[in-house]
Amino acid sequence: MSDKKTSQIISLQNVYFYYTFISKPAPNRFSPGTEEWKTTVCISKSEAKAFKKMGINKTVKEFDAETFLKTFKVEPPAEFVNDDDEYFTISFTQSTHIGTDVTNKPSWLQPEAYLENAAGELEHVTDTIVVGNGSKGDVRIKVREGRNGLNSQLHSVLVRDLVEFEQSGGGTDDWASRAGVDLRARHADSTPTPSQIGSAPSAEADDDLPF
Repeated sequence: MSDKKTSQIISLQNVYFYYTFISKPAPNRFSPGTEEWKTTVCISKSEAKAFKKMGINKTVKEFDAETFLKTFKVEPPAEFVNDDDEYFTISFTQSTHIGTDVTNKPSWLQPEAYLENAAGELEHVTDTIVVGNGSKGDVRIKVREGRNGLNSQLHSVLVRDLVEFEQSGGGTDDWASRAGVDLRARHADSTPTPSQIGSAPSAEADDDLPF
């Protein structure tokens, strides 16, 4: 990162995704009335150390296994299990609007999502798949120099191992199944986001501002 004034795309590989809002934005709890796309990723200890050295205005948060489970509702990644019981996460976001004009929402601001199959072929799934907690892949962020240092924005995600998001209650509705009704299709325009059904991250899991 020799030229901090130039916008760069940085990739974090082999991360695990949690509370990912890309197909639809989520309310920005720091700015009422606005929305943002976002994801929280769990990274390895070595990756966490490397990220901190970049000097980007993002906090790397640390959890033990118990707190991780309480926060993200799933066990921490098995491949990151360590004797120190330390798990590291970073949250990346992208506002849906430009500047202070909340009506200025160009479509190019939306991060993209891709799904990679076993053959290495990519499918564009930005608007068709909700990435569930524990999915694995890579995340790209855009980094540029700001008034207060290096800032980042969520650019795109590439999912290799998808954990599909399940709505509250999980499973299927047996009555609907017996009646031959596809409830997902029936309510496609009003499918609740994770935050709307009570599985939004706690304050510990969100990281929009460095502190």
